[in-house]
Amino acid sequence: MAQSTITRPLPKIILLSLLLYRCLLSLGPRAFRRDYAAPALQDFRQCCRDAYQQQGAFGVLRLWPGLIGETVPGLLAEYWTELFGRRRPMLPAVRRSMVAVFWAFVLFLFAFTALVRTADPVAPFNAVAHLHPEVAITYALFAHSGIVAFLAILLGGLPILFISVKHAIVDGPIAVLKLFLIKPKQALLLLAVALIIAVCFVAYLLGTEYLFGSPTTQCPAAQQCLGQQSPGLVVLNLAAIIASITLGVFVVLSISASLSLAVLRSEFSKDILRFALAPIGMLALTMATATLASAIWTIRLWIDAPQFAASGTGLGNGQTAWVIVIVVAMAVSTVVTAGAFISGLRASLAPRIVGAGGTHP
Repeated sequence: MAQSTITRPLPKIILLSLLLYRCLLSLGPRAFRRDYAAPALQDFRQCCRDAYQQQGAFGVLRLWPGLIGETVPGLLAEYWTELFGRRRPMLPAVRRSMVAVFWAFVLFLFAFTALVRTADPVAPFNAVAHLHPEVAITYALFAHSGIVAFLAILLGGLPILFISVKHAIVDGPIAVLKLFLIKPKQALLLLAVALIIAVCFVAYLLGTEYLFGSPTTQCPAAQQCLGQQSPGLVVLNLAAIIASITLGVFVVLSISASLSLAVLRSEFSKDILRFALAPIGMLALTMATATLASAIWTIRLWIDAPQFAASGTGLGNGQTAWVIVIVVAMAVSTVVTAGAFISGLRASLAPRIVGAGGTHP
């Protein structure tokens, strides 16, 4: 009887969940896959079986948000330490959560800034918001949530940064510089990433202009349209635009990488790491609020003022597709932050739970 139970085929929902989890684990670094993929997959298989026995397919589906929310931050942090220096086989969960949250916030900041720029100039949008309070309320909620998210990252990040510098400055100013130092190979990697982002962004702009641009639009008298310029001048202009965007993105990525390296190269007490969880939780909540508000704002614009939304001053000419990309990016950053918070919270509470059970003195 026991043998037949073991060899019984797994339900399709469990097989699908295992396939998803296996695909996620396959995205991790080689050392991570070698050391942790097999036991992690085995543990998840057992979790799926237990959930299926208790609640059926719905119970297995309930594991998916936690699966994505906790696995993605871990993989991002492990890749980060793989590329920028691994001090131990696997980062502690709370420290891993801090690194993942910081980069999720960088993505959120890019998306937040892009959406603010989409609603610029603000005068036409303010006119619509004056007639439709729902539009005004959702955008105000989005804007204020972004500000609170920025304050939350400062609240959690500045003490960590201060402690890192305080420990390093004991060995002199050179030690502080080494704390934030990015090696040449790492800088080249960041530059390549920045270049890819810039090329994709320019390609998107050109694609939307080609698909949604009006052929009857007249160029200003003092300028030439792109199609009226010589091929050499077009290439030079595009190269200049890509170079400027690449430089800006590279600066942001370099600063973010430098701060992350400082966290990885420093030692913190458990109390400090637990303190960082409170701002992370606040950050996840405000990011979720901003994401939901931005989605509702976009929908309300199309419902309340469809003509304005379809116009060039609103969300026409491909702007709606751009806003959807922005909202998706914000949602991804929110999921990563929430998953990192849950993972870090479990790790910080685990010793207390064990102690309460009496297994430790």
